Amino acid sequence: MSTGPGLESLVDQTISVITNDGRNIVGVLRGFDQATNIILDESHERVYSTKEGVQQLVLGLYIIRGDNISVVGELDEELDANLDLSKLRAHPLKPVGRWTISTLNGVFAMSRVFPLTMLMDEEEAVD
Repeated sequence: MSTGPGLESLVDQTISVITNDGRNIVGVLRGFDQATNIILDESHERVYSTKEGVQQLVLGLYIIRGDNISVVGELDEELDANLDLSKLRAHPLKPVGRWTISTLNGVFAMSRVFPLTMLMDEEEAVD
């Protein structure tokens, strides 16, 4: 699997990662591999709420598995520094899931696949 030149140009840059389960993790990209597993340094998770400002949970050095990554984007540090996250209100992101393409009798079909824990109630996931 080729990661392309995109991630190479982001090494040592601050990036934002959206995971399949809807988390937004911001940190400095320190490395990645052929499976797009990434290593972030100085990272934190941004937790969005409609009732209070964005919470930033410190994660530090953090590894994200490539199969759990939906979107990677470069963060404009100057613009980000001017945001007052304590005043920002937003709905948390919903799980993204993954699209798969299959064929049956020569007909292509797209379906969306979600990890089992994303389909369970909180009580079921805890048990």
